[in-house]
Amino acid sequence: MNRQQNSLGTQFVIGFIFTLLIPAIALAAVILYLRYDNLNIRVENSVRLMGELKTQEISKASEELEVALERLALAGSRGVAYRQLLTETEGTARQAALNDVEAALGEIEISQLSIRSMQLFSLDTYTIVASQGAVQAGQVTPALLVELETIRSTQIVSIEPDRYNEDRLLAQIVVPIFDETASRLLGHILISHDLKRADEDRLPSLYEALTEQPDLETLPDAYVALLSLDGNLLLASDNEEQPLFRSFADHAAIEAANMDGFDTGQMERYSSALLEGNVVGYYARVEGRPWVVVVEYAEVDTVAPMFLLTVPVIALGFLVILVINGFWNRRLYSTIIEPVQVLSRRLRDLPFGGQALDIVPLSSGDEVSRLHNSVIQTVQDLQKSVHTLRQENEDSAGGLRVLSGLAQLVQRLQEPAYVVEELARWLVSEMPEVASVYVYTYEEQTNQAMLRFATGDHGRQLLAQRYVVTASTDNLIGQTIVGQQSLVIDNIEESRRFVLPDMPSHPHAETLIPVWLRERVIGVLDVHGVAPACFSKNDQIIFKVLSLHLALPLAALAGFGEMQAGDQPQLSQLAWRDYYLRRRAATIGAVAGSGDVVTDKTWSQLQQSAITRRETVTDRRNGQVRFAVPVMLGDEVLGALEAAMASERFSRRTLQTAEELAQRLAQAVNNARLFEQSQRLVERERLVNEISQKLTTQTDVREILRTAVRELGQALGTPETQIILTVPKQTQS
Repeated sequence: MNRQQNSLGTQFVIGFIFTLLIPAIALAAVILYLRYDNLNIRVENSVRLMGELKTQEISKASEELEVALERLALAGSRGVAYRQLLTETEGTARQAALNDVEAALGEIEISQLSIRSMQLFSLDTYTIVASQGAVQAGQVTPALLVELETIRSTQIVSIEPDRYNEDRLLAQIVVPIFDETASRLLGHILISHDLKRADEDRLPSLYEALTEQPDLETLPDAYVALLSLDGNLLLASDNEEQPLFRSFADHAAIEAANMDGFDTGQMERYSSALLEGNVVGYYARVEGRPWVVVVEYAEVDTVAPMFLLTVPVIALGFLVILVINGFWNRRLYSTIIEPVQVLSRRLRDLPFGGQALDIVPLSSGDEVSRLHNSVIQTVQDLQKSVHTLRQENEDSAGGLRVLSGLAQLVQRLQEPAYVVEELARWLVSEMPEVASVYVYTYEEQTNQAMLRFATGDHGRQLLAQRYVVTASTDNLIGQTIVGQQSLVIDNIEESRRFVLPDMPSHPHAETLIPVWLRERVIGVLDVHGVAPACFSKNDQIIFKVLSLHLALPLAALAGFGEMQAGDQPQLSQLAWRDYYLRRRAATIGAVAGSGDVVTDKTWSQLQQSAITRRETVTDRRNGQVRFAVPVMLGDEVLGALEAAMASERFSRRTLQTAEELAQRLAQAVNNARLFEQSQRLVERERLVNEISQKLTTQTDVREILRTAVRELGQALGTPETQIILTVPKQTQS
């Protein structure tokens, strides 16, 4: 059962989780996108900044290196020795100059560890006239010879590997030598400089300017490369990626740098042969140099591979969750909404009290099914209640019709014995559920009840026997008299010891009602039904009203003849006085025009006259007739009816109509009063029975007293109730 009760809750929780996952995944995608976009912006800014920085540093380092080597080569008397050697063609002077040059070059090589070789080149002879280091004299490439004719300032002409040592990276620097007037170029000093050992000589380091990486926080080091305009890789921050001096002529930087108008750096994303993949790159020309600086970040380095897979994974997960959520919500819809919609349509079109609700109950066992079935059961119960109320209303209407007929019958009867007989016969004839009626009178002195009238063969037999029963708890008649309250038995067969003598055995209902005269029980009305539990609440009310009408006739039959003439009006007056007191009014009336019921209406003089004289009274004045008709129930005046109309419209027929209406009015209001009185009696007996039942279930005296005080206070509506039990003190004789 608990599993069934939690099933729908689990379904809602799962659906709620799916519903939350959709915006959660969307939010995660947005966050990842923003993070990825922010990272890309950081990478692009870092690449641009590093590219600009490296371009400036390489340009500055190359210029400083050229100046430093020029000063080193021409320092002191070395320039004079170079010019003498280049201008002397033969003889001892040339030899002396050669010795000076070799000494100067040797001094430089010894003091500078990064200098691999130095050569003095003569433009007159196109030969190396002096050299020092690893490069032998006379070894000058044809391309360099062509360039030397145009080089008139110190400059780095090439970067190349050392043919003898792969770990060495050599830069070729050319220092021009002019005559004393600086008008004619005599030759050049060719210096082979090891870029990786520049810091050992405290020379500007072109290699460090390219390879040093700034602190980029969480970003890895960028790949920095120096390419020649023809695409050769001259320098790189990481030689493991690509070998130096390999040609990358198809690189985007080379294609852009060789285009006209390319004078500033450019930032873009492209596929790079250097890193063999997609990169975020920046490239720029080094001012005054045939070089291109390239700074690149591989996308797989800037964004983790799992991060690159996250976007499609999130998108796929979003679609999967969306589809699952759609199917789940459709399932919940078919489980909850559709049955509710069907139920709502059927309930909207269903007339209460009409056709039965023919919706098939759900059998899944979850909360919605139980709620659905509960609503169906509630509606069915409501239909039954409406049907029951309609039936009760019909029964009440039938009861009022029966009471009206009873009142009319009572008004026609005068002889007490005849009244009792006719009332009993009338009850059997008007109510098909009544099988027989027995009417008893009770004599308090003898404590016996005598059967005065009965219907049916068995009743006539008992009448012939002059049936008398002692008022004790051994029989139903005695219980009714002693208990002074009605007895309602649904099936007399269950109480065989209380059955009348020689009564045929068959299951049926029986109701016994005490007949009261003032504060005394003077008789019993015993009504037998045709079947078990066949008497309704309305039937019980009719029996109560009948018992009220039987009071005076039974009093006369029981020997209270002196009460017959005077007590009937007096009893009626007492009943109506009690009716007025309950409504806290001396009179009750209605005024034509408004139709409202008013209380404490003062009698007019005409009405007072009609009540006193007990006949219709008229008054003609000013072309108008006013008349008053007494409202009488038998010999008892209940009130007066007064009306006024024009003289030309007044006739005897008008008075007859008013008198008939007054008579019908008396019967109607008396029936209503009797009906209300019987209802109060039924309610009083119900209340007394309930309190009595609560008292009889107790065995402790104190608890009985507590229950009696509590129930009596609630029933009477008294703020304070006391019950005191005591034994009178014995007096000493």
